[in-house]
Amino acid sequence: MTSTKRVLTATPLALISIAAIINLRSLPMMAKVGLNSLFFYTIAALFFLIPSALICAELATTFSKGSGGIYLWVKRAFGEKIGFLAIWSEWFNNVIAFPTTIIFIASAITYAFAPALIHNKHYMIIMMLVILWGTTFYNCLGLKASSRLNALGATFGTIIPSLIIIALALIWIASKRPIQLNFTLGNLLPPMHGASVAFLIGVFSAYAGMQVTSFHAQNVVQPAKSFPKAIFLSVITIFVLTVLVSLAIAIVAPAKQLNLISGMFEGFQIFLNAFHIGSLLPALVLLIALSSISELSAWLLAPAR
Repeated sequence: MTSTKRVLTATPLALISIAAIINLRSLPMMAKVGLNSLFFYTIAALFFLIPSALICAELATTFSKGSGGIYLWVKRAFGEKIGFLAIWSEWFNNVIAFPTTIIFIASAITYAFAPALIHNKHYMIIMMLVILWGTTFYNCLGLKASSRLNALGATFGTIIPSLIIIALALIWIASKRPIQLNFTLGNLLPPMHGASVAFLIGVFSAYAGMQVTSFHAQNVVQPAKSFPKAIFLSVITIFVLTVLVSLAIAIVAPAKQLNLISGMFEGFQIFLNAFHIGSLLPALVLLIALSSISELSAWLLAPAR
């Protein structure tokens, strides 16, 4: 993984960012807040996603001859000890986040093939270890192999399912079925209380991770051109898909039926049932699991480099 061969262009870089940041599993929960989700996503994009993306593009381009991403940037500015603290914090964040991602992947795969085993703790532990170590060993095949998995997960696990969900919502509107959203300014602005702040923080967190591509700076073809283009493509894709998929689900599924606790499986089941295609849920869940595997792969590899 220490190769300095430049093999990544703008499109693979953008797909790595998409794989590392966006995942459909959280969108049914955002759909529950209805039109408020547009407000939350817009604020998070303007004050976090876009600024962080511009900073990452600039720094990754400036320091494209070295490896280390955030470690390299912070070390250059504040010294080696603070640089180590920065990359340790990045790694520790993954330590906290990985179990949730791995549990979801194991649950999604099991839900699709053998739902009863979800409650078997011995099976789930084995499944989680297989996913973690399988992804780890796969990354040892090299950056090209890893980027292929990221591209596969972003394309088939995120982008294509998102476009299908959006298309179904448009069909719903075109067929003049009842729309569950009231498109008024009053519904756009959420009431300012603790729950709203919690949702906003959640969206900020969901948009974190644009720096993931910077760890591969020394492997990027023409970084001065590739990084800005990749950042632009990924930011637009991430924002548009998160907003439109959340609104698409909210248009079709009544908010009172979307449960914040039961989450993704039930949320997508309600959406698909409205079109009488509920039997496709296992396939959709598997595609989202693929997206999560590519997300796990991206975050396993990047800080390690």
